[in-house]
Amino acid sequence: MPKRILLVEDEEEMSRILDMILKKAGYEVTLSFNGHDLFKDAGSLPDLILMDKHLPDKNGLDICREIKSNPQTKDIIVIIISASLKNDQEIIDSCADEFIEKPFDIKMLLDLIAGYLDRSGAY
Repeated sequence: MPKRILLVEDEEEMSRILDMILKKAGYEVTLSFNGHDLFKDAGSLPDLILMDKHLPDKNGLDICREIKSNPQTKDIIVIIISASLKNDQEIIDSCADEFIEKPFDIKMLLDLIAGYLDRSGAY
């Protein structure tokens, strides 16, 4: 069964490109364009969340903090992507597993995702 990735990205073009790349790499991808109702289907939690820091309704770092503080979702790998990762303390406080600054190398992103998913166990 393919690993599930929840892609939370409000830029339509970036979302479309990442969706295509991740699916081509063999992942099952669910798209979200904002931070509302990320886990509508609680029986199908993702293995990894790839989330933009700046979303229209909520800060991705705040969402990550919520994910990591919830016992049901705390073990989900969260990778934050952003064009501006400047406030180190805010980044540390989010408890994200990884941070990637835009623009990024696609191969590096795929290698990073594969590394985390290869290490992660089933929930």
